[in-house]
Amino acid sequence: AIEEGIDVFAAEEEKQYSAAEQEKERDGIGRADELECRTTALVAALSVRACVERDSFNPQDISNTLWAIATMGFSVDSTKRAHVPTKRLLRALTARALTPHVMQRFKSQPISNTLWALASMRRTPEKRLVAALTARAQEEMNSFNPEDISLIFWAFATWGIEADAQLVSALMARARDVAGDFRSLAISNTLWAVATMRLTPDRQFVAALTARTLQVQGDFKEDELSRTLWAFQELGFKKKKVDTSAQIDEKSAQSDENSGQ
Repeated sequence: AIEEGIDVFAAEEEKQYSAAEQEKERDGIGRADELECRTTALVAALSVRACVERDSFNPQDISNTLWAIATMGFSVDSTKRAHVPTKRLLRALTARALTPHVMQRFKSQPISNTLWALASMRRTPEKRLVAALTARAQEEMNSFNPEDISLIFWAFATWGIEADAQLVSALMARARDVAGDFRSLAISNTLWAVATMRLTPDRQFVAALTARTLQVQGDFKEDELSRTLWAFQELGFKKKKVDTSAQIDEKSAQSDENSGQ
């Protein structure tokens, strides 16, 4: 509903662009700033409406709303857009999500998107919500895809809080199982998060993602490459020392000398 409202709003704003708007620009009020102000007002109004309708929200509604707010750059601690009732909306959606019959219906994508959105808004997570979503994540683990895995790892790393050990173990095991479906972004985010949290990944997890990295290395963008290389370094990856031909010949000669003595 929020995304549709913004599309309608943006289209209407385009039609209203006129000589008066140009005059504002000459006076130092940019059209982009004007649109941002109107968009902010629209989101504020829709956030209030979402609070009113929260009792009808299902997990997909909750995660989609949080995802949209976070993707547009709204933050709980934002001073630029402080008049947007983000805190009130978060409290309302958190309460709705914690309703037992609603939480039980959370599946893989709403779980990962909700955690990602809260972390993106630099929102200190509600402990009860994180605990409930963590429990649901372990129950739904077999349906998690690489993006879900990477988003959850990224969220905990961004918060800087310790993730549940059982959740981490389950996520790594699932990552091994679906390693062949990982794309460059999911690989870089997952490895970055594991390194940032100073986790000790098991060999099978590392081997699976390393092999997949080699398969899709041509797809990596600059930022993904830098995060991945940084993660490998932090995780203690070292280049194996390889003997040169001269060193091999020297060792062989020494071996022959020793055998002849």
